[in-house]
Amino acid sequence: MWVTDPLVEREFLAKADGEHALGECYLTMSLGERADDGYCYKLIAAVITRERAEGGSLT
Repeated sequence: MWVTDPLVEREFLAKADGEHALGECYLTMSLGERADDGYCYKLIAAVITRERAEGGSLT
């Protein structure tokens, strides 16, 4: 599933390819605009960790 949260993208694109755990978090799901193939796809619009919700860092 695509992640469009700019903070998550910035942090995890800077890391090496592989699996990276976020821990306990909430995902805000959204429906993207219609693609060229005629379908609309779900995406993760925001990743909210406890630290982020309390005004701290992303992870």
